[in-house]
Amino acid sequence: MSEGGTVASDRGQPIKRKLVESDDSDFQEEIPSSKKIRTNLEASASAPKISCKKLHANTATKSLKSVVVDTIDKQQGLKLYDPFFEVEQYFTTRINHNVGNSVISNIKSKLSEKQLTLFSSTCFENFLNIKGYELQCNLIHGLLLREVKQPAPYEMWVRICGKLLKFGLEEFIIVTGLKSTGESDRSKYASFESSLKAKYFTGLNKISKKSVEECFLLKRWEFDEDAVKLAILYFIELFLYNNKSERLVVDSTIYLVDSGLFEDFAWGKDLFHCTIEFLKNKFKSLNTLT
Repeated sequence: MSEGGTVASDRGQPIKRKLVESDDSDFQEEIPSSKKIRTNLEASASAPKISCKKLHANTATKSLKSVVVDTIDKQQGLKLYDPFFEVEQYFTTRINHNVGNSVISNIKSKLSEKQLTLFSSTCFENFLNIKGYELQCNLIHGLLLREVKQPAPYEMWVRICGKLLKFGLEEFIIVTGLKSTGESDRSKYASFESSLKAKYFTGLNKISKKSVEECFLLKRWEFDEDAVKLAILYFIELFLYNNKSERLVVDSTIYLVDSGLFEDFAWGKDLFHCTIEFLKNKFKSLNTLT
């Protein structure tokens, strides 16, 4: 017997089983549709003709980033749980993603045993257990093509095998283990001075991620405590936020690390919002969203 298969009844007649039997709130009941949506990845078009479907912006608030608001505003006319792409509009593309694979291994190799012990006592300790991973970009692309309209701006829902699957903050925290409660606005710390910046980035008005990477990899620190702080800054900028378009490190992040307040910061919430904005921006240039 396999999931989605059949079992024999007492009379020897096969009984159909449901494909998905779960009370997990992520799996919603199938929404009836006038069009049957195929789910295979083979249907693609090299130059898709995308219809101009737009979504009502009742759920948009002032706190939403522009890319999320744009996605909401430009999908009016779709009914709830309608797909943004029809099957005949599916397409393939080259996908590039900086996954930061070497960051964890670099931290392990550059820090001493004592420094690694100090790093392991922080809120990011679990990430040291990562031995390596492969990001399945084509899988993510396939899921994005199956996104449907839904009422929550900072969530993504997709239809897979007739079921609706939700990706929201809860799911993100389960996967990452990052803190999701408390302060999540780094801009509040932008005006604070940092001794870490003055000591290791002297003469730089603007600090790039490349500068942080070089400082850490070249082991420019003087004390164990500073080594761990630079490792944390390196981890945040080159691993957690490695795909943000900004190439500069904001002063507030350096202050959070230097002061120790990073332990109480809601990295999970902030990073989740960045992730959703990043994903929703992927198809923004296509005619669906223009």
